[in-house]
Amino acid sequence: MPSATQERNEAKEYYELSREGEQPLYEGCRRYSRLSFLVKLYHIKCLCGLCEKSMTMILELIKDAFEYANIPSSFYEAKKSIIKLGLNYVKISACPNGCMLYWGKDEERETCKNCNTSKWKTNEDVSVNKKYKKIPAKVLRYFPLKPRLQRLFLSSKKTEDMIWHATDTNNDGMLRHPRDSEAWKKFYLTHTWFSSDPQSLPMFKCEWANTTSPRGIKIDKLGFTSINFARLLHNGEREDNEPYIQASEAQMVFYVDDESEQGWSIHVHLKPRDLYDMGGNDEIITPIEPYPSQNLEQIFSNDDLGTLSANDDNN
Repeated sequence: MPSATQERNEAKEYYELSREGEQPLYEGCRRYSRLSFLVKLYHIKCLCGLCEKSMTMILELIKDAFEYANIPSSFYEAKKSIIKLGLNYVKISACPNGCMLYWGKDEERETCKNCNTSKWKTNEDVSVNKKYKKIPAKVLRYFPLKPRLQRLFLSSKKTEDMIWHATDTNNDGMLRHPRDSEAWKKFYLTHTWFSSDPQSLPMFKCEWANTTSPRGIKIDKLGFTSINFARLLHNGEREDNEPYIQASEAQMVFYVDDESEQGWSIHVHLKPRDLYDMGGNDEIITPIEPYPSQNLEQIFSNDDLGTLSANDDNN
């Protein structure tokens, strides 16, 4: 868990960022603040795939043409402000065939320990004697969730919005929010230990895979677990039979499409970092272990909570 000093430092950085967001782009400008202009410019960079050198040249041109503009003279300086927003993510190299992640003790490996495929993209056009930057063949992008949730509660206004589902007294029978649904009400009445805390927020719309039948799950000779997403279990029609898990029981899962069998995906369980504070074990676990506290015979994937996907790194 974060220490009190760490929380104070994070709060200090947040309020400094808030003050920076109040700085005008130039005197009398109401349309953009200095920070909103940099974020807009960064958005254009991402959409158009501009390199950092191009962004620096653009900033230098704007600075030269409009001396009164309150903007940095280089993209390096601009990133110092943008990074405070928490828009960063962690890149984790992956095997091109989806066998493993180069994570933890395997981070320095050059080849896959299962298929022996190189970690890097091949560049046949570059001379063997010429030095060039190595680029991973496939990359998993991990967006840390915990800092984003913490920032929501730093604002008193946002805090009220985060507990609206528990404090609002409008019960006219109109369905305006998931909390007005029968599934939500039944869950709250059944699990009072959960509903007693207004900051507790259940998340639904889960997809449940059948792990009790060979048609839904299988383990190959190498020990990898495959899940059949073409045969999902849908139990939403009966709220009392809808399976659920607690946040502390959630697992970070990396799915790779099985090219040999349509509808099947290879399941890799990744120990999370800075998500639920489950410890520092960074090993990748492939088997699915049942939870001792509940009789759950399914696993789930939730697109609404964000999907971790491995994409080719074109940067």
